[in-house]
Amino acid sequence: MKFQYVFLALAACLAEALPTFDGSRHVWFTFPGFFPTFESSFPIGNGRVAASIYGGASEVLGITENSIWTGPFQDRIASTALAAEPVVREMLLAGNLSEAREYAYEHMISNVTSPRSFSYFGNIGIDFGHAEEEMTDYVRWLDTREGMVGVEYVVDGVTYTREYIANYPSGVLAARFTASAGGELNMNISMTGLIKILSVTAAAAQDNNTLTLRGSSGQSVDPILWTGQARFVPDEGAVVGVSGTNLIITNASTVDMFFDAETSYRYASEAAWEAEMQRKIDAAFALGYDAVKSAAIADIIAFLGRVTLDLGTSPNGWAALPTDQRLAIARNTSEDVQLSTLVFNFGRHLLAASSRPSNDGTVALPANLQGIWNNSTSAPFGGKYTININIEMNYWPAGPTNMIETQLPLFDLIGVATPRGQSAAERMYGCPGTVFHHNLDLWGDPAPTDNFTQSTMWPFGSAWLAWHAIDHYRFTLDKTFLQEVAYPFLSEVATFYECYAFENDGHNVTGPSLSPENRFMVPLNESVPGASEAVDIAPAMDGQLMTEIFQGFLEAASLLGIPDSDPAVAAARTFLPTIKPQQIGSLGQILEWRVEYTELVPGQKHLSPLWALMPGRAFFSPHQQHALRCGTGAARSACVAWLGDHWLEPHLADLPVR
Repeated sequence: MKFQYVFLALAACLAEALPTFDGSRHVWFTFPGFFPTFESSFPIGNGRVAASIYGGASEVLGITENSIWTGPFQDRIASTALAAEPVVREMLLAGNLSEAREYAYEHMISNVTSPRSFSYFGNIGIDFGHAEEEMTDYVRWLDTREGMVGVEYVVDGVTYTREYIANYPSGVLAARFTASAGGELNMNISMTGLIKILSVTAAAAQDNNTLTLRGSSGQSVDPILWTGQARFVPDEGAVVGVSGTNLIITNASTVDMFFDAETSYRYASEAAWEAEMQRKIDAAFALGYDAVKSAAIADIIAFLGRVTLDLGTSPNGWAALPTDQRLAIARNTSEDVQLSTLVFNFGRHLLAASSRPSNDGTVALPANLQGIWNNSTSAPFGGKYTININIEMNYWPAGPTNMIETQLPLFDLIGVATPRGQSAAERMYGCPGTVFHHNLDLWGDPAPTDNFTQSTMWPFGSAWLAWHAIDHYRFTLDKTFLQEVAYPFLSEVATFYECYAFENDGHNVTGPSLSPENRFMVPLNESVPGASEAVDIAPAMDGQLMTEIFQGFLEAASLLGIPDSDPAVAAARTFLPTIKPQQIGSLGQILEWRVEYTELVPGQKHLSPLWALMPGRAFFSPHQQHALRCGTGAARSACVAWLGDHWLEPHLADLPVR
């Protein structure tokens, strides 16, 4: 316990110098982030444009815009896939597991193995003329309630502050830089990046001091192009000039910044996207920083404030410590309950910052593997939309914590991907309907990705996203969404699996497919004995997904008044009971594969055969399923009231908490 008392003593020494922080709300440190390690930065975003803020003596703002990816659409459907699929299936049925996987990966997967990758805009660098060793009383913080980042420190008796905000209604990022003494704020501002920069220009003019960067994803044909501009507004008495491509501001006390970036993904011409960029920046400038900040905070408080979590008060004054010290304590104890609340609030901040529906009529993009933040031309794992769990996990808090609108960009992407998936279904499997494998990019590329043994050959990403569509309706009770988005997509997905599945031992099963991210040891009576493989027929998760998708489709049809005589409804009703049920193994476990193979990695973290428990519903009783479908928000009270009248009251003790 000695180290805890040291932390408390340090906190007491700093108490008078530092702002007051709420241990359930603020992430804060007494040292800057470590550029370019963007995980050490503080993230803000308005769902489309975002910044990673490091807070160093020389500030770096790593800027991203969610449609800046590495290039144009690629048609990656292998021309040999359709002919190869029945060959692979026969190999699997014959027990030639290794040969089947090798044949599938040679003939069903394109030589271009990866879709496009999430990239970034570049960096805004601001040199204040300060050195790290000169800074005292340093603190930086992220307010998870207001979505703001702040930095404060002292140099030579002058207190310097920075605050950053992402405004969703206006579509801009904004910042304010101040010095407590008049004329002591100096800024040498640049725009740089590892991406292909076409031009950087600096301009100094009355009320229009700007840095503008034009960039390209770099492909020779149809690259993604973008323009971003930061306008700086100093107070009276400041001197503004240009040095090469840098903007120089001297003798200021306060400087405000407004930033936007727009791309060719959403606009057909440079003139169009730059006009939109200019419109947003001009509107923010006309409002002024205080109004932009107030509007941003009002918006996000109204949004995030729908849910609060109170787990109690942490002991030993831990909640008053800087976050890094609390994390050190948490390695040895879980008693810092306010840290758990802070993590909850931080997660909701990230989702709101990286996924908001479009408010300007353009296509929105969902949170990707990086959320919306990145500092390189190609993010880890490409920053893709990995839909064998990762992107779905992004959205698990959307309904239960009353942020359901954050999920709408996911359906925008599904709308882009569905026609691509129709082409993949026909050309790879000879089937109608639509299919996505385990990744998408911003173009909706649905093809198998990465030639990776335990993930690539999995045609069920579309099924999991279809589950999100019906679940979205269950939370919102939005009949328009059900009719225009969820039902058509469920219909497309169900149509594909009715064709793709085949009869084996009296049930409809799938294959070639796999149990995401896991491998098994090939038995001695099959080939190659002892090899680790993943591709097979009838993985448990496939059947679970199909069951819930067909149930969801029939539920949607009933809610929309579509009769059982409708051909699609009749086909789904016939198909549903033919899906292979769950199998139980020798240890009482749900079998992950069609037989009790030995797992290569027992307890693999994806826990794919438990999909039906979470996020699925199959392991709940019928009345529990109905209660879960009440969701949250305004519609929940009416739903629960109806349930209470019909069957809820006798089962209150059985209801799960959501």
